[in-house]
Amino acid sequence: MRKNKITRRDFLKMAGVTSAGLALSACGVDVTKLPDPTIFPSLTPLPAPSTTPLPTNTPSPTQTPLPPTLRSLADKIGFEIGVYFSGTDSESLKIASENFNHGQIFVGWQYSEAKQNEFDLTSLKYYGNFAKENHMTTQAGMLVWSADLPDWVKHGNFNRDELITVLRNHISKIMSPYKGKVKEWLIVNEPYLPPYRTNDIFHKIIGQEYIEIAFQAARESDPNAILIYNDTPNHSSNGFATELTHKIVDELKSKGLIDGVGLQMHLLQYETTPPDKQDVISTMKSYDIPVYVTEFDVNLRNISGTLEQRYEFQAKVYQDMLEACLESGVCKGLTVFGTKDDLSVWETIQSLDGYSPDSAPLLFDNNSSPKPAFFAMMSVLQKYAQ
Repeated sequence: MRKNKITRRDFLKMAGVTSAGLALSACGVDVTKLPDPTIFPSLTPLPAPSTTPLPTNTPSPTQTPLPPTLRSLADKIGFEIGVYFSGTDSESLKIASENFNHGQIFVGWQYSEAKQNEFDLTSLKYYGNFAKENHMTTQAGMLVWSADLPDWVKHGNFNRDELITVLRNHISKIMSPYKGKVKEWLIVNEPYLPPYRTNDIFHKIIGQEYIEIAFQAARESDPNAILIYNDTPNHSSNGFATELTHKIVDELKSKGLIDGVGLQMHLLQYETTPPDKQDVISTMKSYDIPVYVTEFDVNLRNISGTLEQRYEFQAKVYQDMLEACLESGVCKGLTVFGTKDDLSVWETIQSLDGYSPDSAPLLFDNNSSPKPAFFAMMSVLQKYAQ
């Protein structure tokens, strides 16, 4: 393993930091743990200001204003420009702190409760502390995702009442210690959706009302947190999860249990045509609830042309979708799914649909340099921040 480089097998477990190191979870692949993460560098204290008074009639030196950043522009308009925390190397952390005002922390069940009622919340502590030191708000989850469960849940032979107890206990034990510290929680992610998803044990044993039960437990655990339902693809009128998302959002909204809907928006994994901007705006508005783009990236594996042409194509998609967010009036934030291309799931996980070493889906290239998509987003935010 190269230093500060996450292999595809490690990255599949998607950013849960355990006491044994950084481990990443998804898609049921075997766990591999990295060495203990290097603690992010503390801020170097500035020297104490001089106590010597300025000479009489000497004007104070003029301070040159700092150039705008993504996060400073987003702050001006009250928008969350976020990043998925996916590494503990200094380059990734530097990109995150300098460019984003919001960070997403993955809390997978396989790691947070690998054994029943034994909880490991190291990822929340590690990235939560980093976010606090860098004045970033946080979003955490997915608390309930049927594709990310340890064997003791999947093969525990629980009856309905027992599984409800397991579900409620898991949510409470994770959220309660971070009451008031995490701004937003992704409660349920990608639930049952026949015929596409057939492995949802909660739907099989409890029924579709398990989603309401999960949100009720979350509301009790932190009444002031923003509770979000997350799914994909549900950003367009013809997305195969859009109808289900409407159904679940409407049910939860009628009971006061939901505060936002998450749209993942992993774009161009299969197709070569980006979504229609106006359709995305209409779909966002149709939920009649605040919208959060939770896992945004633009995959270039099927886009032809020179590298410059492909990057310019990508930049236009980033621009259009950020504009869609802001023009909709209901989108509260957009979180990019990682820092640099070579740490993206689409370049590191060969078993994933959408994998390619040429996917280049993020705002920064392998050398941590900003790409045209980064400057396209800057341009959009500058227009709105004027």
